[in-house]
Amino acid sequence: MIDLNRYQTAFSALANPVTEAEVNADKISKTVLHIQDGALADGQSGSVTKLYVRATAGQTGTAYTEKQDEAPADVLGRAMESASLASGAPLPMHRAHTELLGAPGQAGSIQDAVAFGLRSEALARENPSVESVVGCQVNLYSRESHTVNSHGLDVSSRSHWAESMLDVVMKRDGRYTPGYAYISAPSLAALDAGAFAAAAAADGDAYDGGGLSPYALPSGRHSAVLSGRVMRNILMTAWMALSGQAMLAGKSVFKHAQGTKIGADALTIVNAPSHPMIGQAWLLDSEGTALKPVKLVENGMLRTPLYTLFSGKAAGMPSTGSAGRVDRMTGTTPITMTTVPAVLYIEPGKRTQEALVESMGTGLLLTYSLDLYHSVNAVSGAFSIPCGGVYYQDGKAAGFVSQLTMAGNLKDLLSNIESVADDLDFDNFYLETYTVGSPSALVHDLSFSS
Repeated sequence: MIDLNRYQTAFSALANPVTEAEVNADKISKTVLHIQDGALADGQSGSVTKLYVRATAGQTGTAYTEKQDEAPADVLGRAMESASLASGAPLPMHRAHTELLGAPGQAGSIQDAVAFGLRSEALARENPSVESVVGCQVNLYSRESHTVNSHGLDVSSRSHWAESMLDVVMKRDGRYTPGYAYISAPSLAALDAGAFAAAAAADGDAYDGGGLSPYALPSGRHSAVLSGRVMRNILMTAWMALSGQAMLAGKSVFKHAQGTKIGADALTIVNAPSHPMIGQAWLLDSEGTALKPVKLVENGMLRTPLYTLFSGKAAGMPSTGSAGRVDRMTGTTPITMTTVPAVLYIEPGKRTQEALVESMGTGLLLTYSLDLYHSVNAVSGAFSIPCGGVYYQDGKAAGFVSQLTMAGNLKDLLSNIESVADDLDFDNFYLETYTVGSPSALVHDLSFSS
């Protein structure tokens, strides 16, 4: 575990005007392996430990360092300097508490990771509907978090997981049709290469209905089944409208909506530290709050947004363990605390995607969408999303539709969900700082333009 004894010693004798201080340390170790054409094409391993120090001297200031040997007094001094420039209420900190979450270990060896990637690529290549394999990436992760403060807080967590992404191209007589699969688990031993390869090929077949001819869909309003991938892509940005911080600032389409209906009865959205289908685990947030599963939206009712200690205190609500920093959102140098989900997903239903399509009768099965990190304006709820899929007439596939744009408002989309399927689908945010999942959903009266 990350050693913060020197900070604990410094915190025990804080000098005026500092009234309280805290350090949150995160260590990320990562191995990235690229498999291509039956060989290891590239591999990188590394780790970084980030220390975020907060000191309150009237206001709360923040300092950042990656130098574990830097004198705590020097880092505290920088935090005090930034406190003199801060405005607003001081940031709250936890009181005395000790907790260790997770367990030591590792997700697997590099040799086993390479073997998994090679086998996945080989099995995908053997599929008769696959033209070629673009490549397979296998990642091994280890994450440690340790937070201590001047009130006696001492909490830490450890988690490990393996994940892999596989890209293929389907046989389509010159038309480019991609297939993609994502898989993760707490260890490599829990990953199934055969199922993984089959999932990539199945995704490619779903993309265009297995090679259906192009269909010219007139612009207008249509019913649609949004695949788990499309719903998940929407959630990649739509979750920001469920930030308590955004709601308090009036920067959410759901401001003043807590305790009211914001979606259909079929909609339940959960934020949790982990899920049995994936390996990622976010056990502690950046303020040292242990995460627990919480239903943000239950049967369409907004029960609670994502709260940090600060935004929760302002709203008179407990933290949901959703404190992160700007680098978890943007990749930039971290200073400001912000709201971040952990494993956020729409609860699946009991019907299959095929049953939803049958219930729809005539309409679109959207199999892909683009621009997933900019698709929804969290403030207004407006969205305009490039997408495509398969058009159905009276329950029968009529053709492949591409270069569509789906437009509307998040409020209407969530309210018009008739049913969700049982095909929960997860993928990781590209900065690897949270995970989002969703099943397919049947939605009526959506606007499409071609």
